[in-house]
Amino acid sequence: MIHRDFLDPDFRKNRDPRRGLPSTDSLTIRKHEILLPRSVVEGKRVLDLGSFIGATGDWCLKNGAKEYVGVEISAEFNNIAKQALTKYHSGQNWTCINQGFDQFFADNTDKFDIVFAWGVVHHTFDHVWFLRNLALRGDHVIVAARPPKVMWRGQADSISDEFLKQLEYDIPYTEYHNGEMSLMYKPGISIQCTSANSSLAAVKTIMGLEGFGADLTAHEQFKQLQPNDFGIFKDFDHPGMYVINFYRNQIKQYNTYEEFHYNTELFQNQTTSIWGK
Repeated sequence: MIHRDFLDPDFRKNRDPRRGLPSTDSLTIRKHEILLPRSVVEGKRVLDLGSFIGATGDWCLKNGAKEYVGVEISAEFNNIAKQALTKYHSGQNWTCINQGFDQFFADNTDKFDIVFAWGVVHHTFDHVWFLRNLALRGDHVIVAARPPKVMWRGQADSISDEFLKQLEYDIPYTEYHNGEMSLMYKPGISIQCTSANSSLAAVKTIMGLEGFGADLTAHEQFKQLQPNDFGIFKDFDHPGMYVINFYRNQIKQYNTYEEFHYNTELFQNQTTSIWGK
């Protein structure tokens, strides 16, 4: 379980569902039970990006994590986390860092066993940059994000169920929101800003470039347990979410243009001619 000090101050449980998934106590507990059970975190170093008020830190330290590092841009939320973690985990190996991701990635090159990024991908604008920085810091990366939906806003009634499934699982694309993305800023306050949403397939493609394979078992579990919250929905005001476990397997599924220039073997094995024989 998670101590009440990490649950009661979480105002996101009152969030308008049109602005994101409400973080009920049951969801907070469930996401840790499914994604970070003791068998996964015990003896591990865990990096939590967008650590908010420290619930993941409490969970991981209670379940035997060797070290926990939380990164949170809000000084207010970071201070709540530090106070509560000091109360319950004094003497254990944990750190709460008050920085944005750009500062943290620039200042820290440490490697971790697990990188946990729940609901923060859409807080960043450059998803290739962000996901590559996750890949640099761990061999097990957990990503939970919102699917893009703007492209077909107002056309949902004409979308077949089969195409909706392709939008959820198979089509790699990123949508950029021109100042209309609503993101949490302070308790009870969201701001309209420019950001982006990438599809599940787009995130898989980016992580595949870094040598990571995707496991969607947890995504399907969440869809079964909370069918109104996880997956993709035709209703534009119903954001939805997806969850992916990524594991480094050293098998790159894709290669960039630059890599062909710097790797002769790649070029020789995969080059084709568009000019015919």
